[in-house]
Amino acid sequence: METFGYCIHKPDEESVHLIQELESSGQLSARLIKECGASSSAIEPIFQDFKIQGTGIEPDARMKERRALPLSRGGVPLKYGKSSVKTLQKDCLRLKKDTMRRLKSLKWPLQSKRLGGCLGISDHDSVLIDVVQNESQRWAQPPHIDYALSSTKELLNVAILALADFSLYIYPRSHLLVRSLAQFLGDEKQFEHTSNMDADKLFASNMGMQYPIRVNLRAGELLIFDGYLVHAGTEGLVGEARPRLHLYLQECHPTVLAKDAEGFTTTYPLNRIHPNIESSLFAAKFARVVIF
Repeated sequence: METFGYCIHKPDEESVHLIQELESSGQLSARLIKECGASSSAIEPIFQDFKIQGTGIEPDARMKERRALPLSRGGVPLKYGKSSVKTLQKDCLRLKKDTMRRLKSLKWPLQSKRLGGCLGISDHDSVLIDVVQNESQRWAQPPHIDYALSSTKELLNVAILALADFSLYIYPRSHLLVRSLAQFLGDEKQFEHTSNMDADKLFASNMGMQYPIRVNLRAGELLIFDGYLVHAGTEGLVGEARPRLHLYLQECHPTVLAKDAEGFTTTYPLNRIHPNIESSLFAAKFARVVIF
């Protein structure tokens, strides 16, 4: 994983059985889709907190194609009033528990120093689905990372459990570029919006264009990747929800913790990989995927 920034693990029999149980008898995908259409839905459009200015990349502003059901924050399950959402959350937390079992069996170094988190628990997680109703909504996500830029050497990982066949665009080795950019800019405590544009230009001028590959996951497969690996969701298919469980693992930067307390997501487009850095030139080095 250290070289390319990601790895894929095949499911064991216990995981396959649980997914089949929830999907066949529990109709998990159908219930997720139904909740998305409800006016009082707990399932929220992702990227809704992007307030991005500048050039080089655009947020997923349509807020239709991808929806998220947050399960817990700070390691504590969220409280929902609607019974159908409570049941969904309960079933998805079973999937989370089983995924954490798999991670432990892989001897993954699980940590959490965030408020309310505890050892061996993913402290920020959601179930994501696609809501693609027609061909005009088949848009890929903007390339992004899942943690704010930081010069400290933290263990920042993301795990995605595919509950159905699912694909993701990944830029191999891009996590090394992001970490190099953080080192180039220096201590994030010194980051100032007006002082880093020249540094961004200098760093980006020595980068070649980065191109994504498509990683295809089968139901039950577990993708683990570095939190600084640049990636993007694929265009999706009309009428297919492609549900997947996202787990944010290990220690998280304090600036992200502060935002999570207000309910924000931990996702950062490349032209704002830190709240005080306008990095459009860096973002422009990552080729946008072609809609097909």
